[in-house]
Amino acid sequence: MSTMVQIVSEPEILEAETTETDPTPDKLKPVVKNTKAKRIKPKKIKSTLSRKGPSAKELEYAQMLQVFIEKNRFYPRPALRLKQQGTVVVSLTILQDGTFSTISLIEESKHTTLNNAALSFLKDLEKFKPLPDSSKVKQEYIIPIFYKIGG
Repeated sequence: MSTMVQIVSEPEILEAETTETDPTPDKLKPVVKNTKAKRIKPKKIKSTLSRKGPSAKELEYAQMLQVFIEKNRFYPRPALRLKQQGTVVVSLTILQDGTFSTISLIEESKHTTLNNAALSFLKDLEKFKPLPDSSKVKQEYIIPIFYKIGG
């Protein structure tokens, strides 16, 4: 099951109420506008999350995983030579012991070389730390892998 966290804040919304006053109906006279702001209540946003969300340990694990992947990512030489850049989004299923069981592309970059490199290096890594919640058999993570020259 994929865990996605979305934080939505409810901003205070101001609605402008405008009245126009034209004291003289003659041609080419300036129109004076009086504008008052009144507060309106923001619309309620329904949550589609079926559970409370990830625990602090799960969030920390996901951050460590992102750092691990970023440190081990390699930039393919042909892509560097051709100055190819892009983002590849992968789905990575990790078993309880930290083994990568399923790796698939969710969103491809426009460069096949980068897409193949992302899949290849994750397959080569094979494993990360065990999952933080020992009751879970596996966990899926959606991870963006950034390929940017000079960054």
